[in-house]
Amino acid sequence: MPPAAAPAGPERWDVWGNDLPGDAIFPLAVLRDGSILAGSSLGFTRNDTVAVELRNAEGEFKSSLGTHPGLERHIDAENLTIYAVIFGRSLIREPWGEQIVVSPTNRYEIKVFAQDGSLARIVRRDHVIRAPTAAHVEGYIEARVSRLVDSEARESGRRGLEPVPVGEHLPAFASVMADALDYLWVEEFEPPGEELPGVLWSVFDPDGQILGFVETRRSWKRGRRSRSARYRLAPGAAQPPASC
Repeated sequence: MPPAAAPAGPERWDVWGNDLPGDAIFPLAVLRDGSILAGSSLGFTRNDTVAVELRNAEGEFKSSLGTHPGLERHIDAENLTIYAVIFGRSLIREPWGEQIVVSPTNRYEIKVFAQDGSLARIVRRDHVIRAPTAAHVEGYIEARVSRLVDSEARESGRRGLEPVPVGEHLPAFASVMADALDYLWVEEFEPPGEELPGVLWSVFDPDGQILGFVETRRSWKRGRRSRSARYRLAPGAAQPPASC
């Protein structure tokens, strides 16, 4: 069980831009009881691990959810630039009812913690591990540089990304969210060039049992109901709740 001792002190609480003695802790989400899920930055922490905590409404420390491997990074020291490793691990930190998902994206083993910091459960689903191909990497780079406004910026962006290391495997999933009925929605990772028209989600019931798959239109947002969902259910699975 991760230690529940308070960290350095209130000076670590959310203060963007201040000269803090350690990695700052920022609010991430609010649980139903008013507790604040908080953690250090994934991309710009000085360490390879990030802290995850619960705070009360006043920002006072409640409990530690431990330290976890954060974003896999590549540091371009010459240009003072930090890049995410292509298809590298990230860390998901999201409320799920009264519990909290804190889990890396490189394995389909979604770790769920109780508010006292103990591991409450692990949600698993069969997942085929795939190594990224050259076409996947080229698609990743092209998707990022295509957002830039002019050809010079795109060429500069490509030169910066081409030396970035590539993860050994494609991510197992992209993100998670929970709805008002405590169903957990896990966004499936889409390799570049293999995108669906919409977004594919695996839906788990409040006990962590898989119900099936839901494809939503890409304009579907968190907290909104979509009438465009197309259900792709496993044989014998119950329909997802109407609130989905």
